[in-house]
Amino acid sequence: MRVPVGREAIAPDRLLVWIGELGHRPSPRGSGQVAMKLGARTGEAPDAPGPQSLPVDGAGKLLEALLGIAAEEGAVAEFSDPDEEPVRRDRLSAYWDPHLPTCPRDLWEISSLRLTHEEADYLRARILTAVPDSLLARVVGLGVATNVDAPWEHPLRAGFSPAHQEQLYHGKAFAVSIRGAVILYNLMLAEQKAMLKHNGEAQPETDLLVDRYRDHFAGWGEEMEEAAEELAVWNRNRFWQIVLDTGARVNRTAAFVDTWLDMALARNAALLDDASARKLVREREIRLKGRLSRFENERSLEIWSEAAGMRRIDYRWSTVQTLVKDIVDGMEA
Repeated sequence: MRVPVGREAIAPDRLLVWIGELGHRPSPRGSGQVAMKLGARTGEAPDAPGPQSLPVDGAGKLLEALLGIAAEEGAVAEFSDPDEEPVRRDRLSAYWDPHLPTCPRDLWEISSLRLTHEEADYLRARILTAVPDSLLARVVGLGVATNVDAPWEHPLRAGFSPAHQEQLYHGKAFAVSIRGAVILYNLMLAEQKAMLKHNGEAQPETDLLVDRYRDHFAGWGEEMEEAAEELAVWNRNRFWQIVLDTGARVNRTAAFVDTWLDMALARNAALLDDASARKLVREREIRLKGRLSRFENERSLEIWSEAAGMRRIDYRWSTVQTLVKDIVDGMEA
């Protein structure tokens, strides 16, 4: 799940960057202001039109505001220390929602990531008002903190709208199927790195990292088998229609994904040593990175993290769960 900002789409956790920027006391010689410009379009990704502004206020707070609390798109959200330059604070009315919770006077002395009841109630209300049809609003409205790995595992999923149910179905099918390509990519890099380690001799099977990724790939094959019934009736035309309805341009990506899915749905774990699958993954990497491809550039391979893209696709669900829990905890404060 993402919150689109400006003309790009970013995840809600990216909005937390401001905390560090606000977590210091202003210079006595400075204006005491911290300004941030966030021209935002709010909503649950991938379907999130509707421009809003996201001003952010408060050092050490999770989020004083998330959705639609500025008067105009692209406004510069200004914050002044309550004890400094009070004359400038009258400018805030042009930007801020008048119902924004009052800034704590001890803002610069005491920091806490825990929302107060007032802050949690305000944030909850803004989400429910600004994006009422989103899954984000639905789970916030339920007021139940969860600890599950993906949105399709939510214990109250049966109560989600048909549109959300459909999105989650397609989201799960894609996340499970495409994971094999990520594992194979890392396996191929591990094999190449192992051969470099052994002076170019092809003995990658002796490398522990290679063995680990071979085990991961076998595990992915088991997941594909477990999801076989769902995947057998997966309408990929409908999946792409949902994606395209967001305005996304995915021509080249779609070609790669479709080719991989054709292979994965037919053979899953048997793709481990399949020359066509490996060629597909290799060519994709080279097309995207050119001379910096890890398959072509030894330095790029050297600084490879050994786990590129290995985090499971959850559509930023972990971020949403954290946000929901913070609101639930704040409402109980």
